Parts: sequence; structure tokens; C-alpha cells
Amino acid sequence: MSSRTDLSSDISPDNQAERGIARRAAEADETEISVKKPTREEVLQTVFGLGVQDVRTYDAVVEITGATASELSDHLDPDRSNVNRSLKRLRETGLVTRGRRLLD
Repeated sequence: MSSRTDLSSDISPDNQAERGIARRAAEADETEISVKKPTREEVLQTVFGLGVQDVRTYDAVVEITGATASELSDHLDPDRSNVNRSLKRLRETGLVTRGRRLLD
């Protein structure tokens, strides 16, 4: 018969990994972790994959509710095709919807 004084060799690799994670978590709790709060633009760009022009277009849509693509183009960019591309991306992400107006 033999006695074992080192019990760590009896621990399975999964249990050793769990203990390592718990130890690292405890160490992380001891040190202060600083996380920068993302800006609204960063969230829109990261989560929805929008570009800077798309975010500007979204802001204009919110600001000028019910605006036509032409009105948004006058407000944002003289090149209407850029605004139309941004509006298409915004519609694809579900951030804006397209509406129809009846003309008098």
C-alpha cells in the first residue's frame, strides 16, 4: 500500500482548467479593469456595420422626420446616390423604413 501526499495529480484536466479560470477571475477582481464606454456612432458602426456616411444619414432621417431622399440629399450631400446607398443600407439593417406619400 502507498499513501499519496500530492492530490493535485488526481485532479482531472477539466477540474484543473476550472480552478485556473477561477484563480484568474479572482486576480482580475483584485485589479481594477477599465472599459471605455462606446459612443453611439461606434455602436452603430460595429453592431450594424454602418459607415460614417450611413450614421450621418441616419441622424438626418431622425432629425427630418418624413423627409424624401432628395430633401435628405440637400441636407447632407449634393450627390444623391451616396444618400440613396446609405438609405438602402439603413433599410437593410431595419433602422429605417420607407414610406410612400400621395401627391396632391
